[in-house]
Amino acid sequence: MSRRRPATPTVASSGRRSSRVTVTGKGIAVRRWRYAVRPRVLHSVVSTTKSLSWSSALLRVLLEELHVDEGLEDLLGVSPQHLKKRQYPQAVAVAVILRHSWRADDLTCILKRLGL
Repeated sequence: MSRRRPATPTVASSGRRSSRVTVTGKGIAVRRWRYAVRPRVLHSVVSTTKSLSWSSALLRVLLEELHVDEGLEDLLGVSPQHLKKRQYPQAVAVAVILRHSWRADDLTCILKRLGL
């Protein structure tokens, strides 16, 4: 038995009702953000990143974005917040490896990409 989603009525360019595309105020705002505002914001922000250097804050954000768990600390032998800056590349590499370690083929691929 297949489940059917109720069609969301919209008005197609011909004036007929259609269930394919829904144009809402929210949808227009999202499109405007993605295609008009976002590119300008990103270009503006990029110039402020030129002066960035490795910091504990940058490492912390990166590790959070990679959704790293306590496995990173177990493998490194130390909590990421206690790492020295020279250890940050290793922490990032291990975090990426952890992220790709759930399937053997994925782990093999990331190890090759990292040249390990």
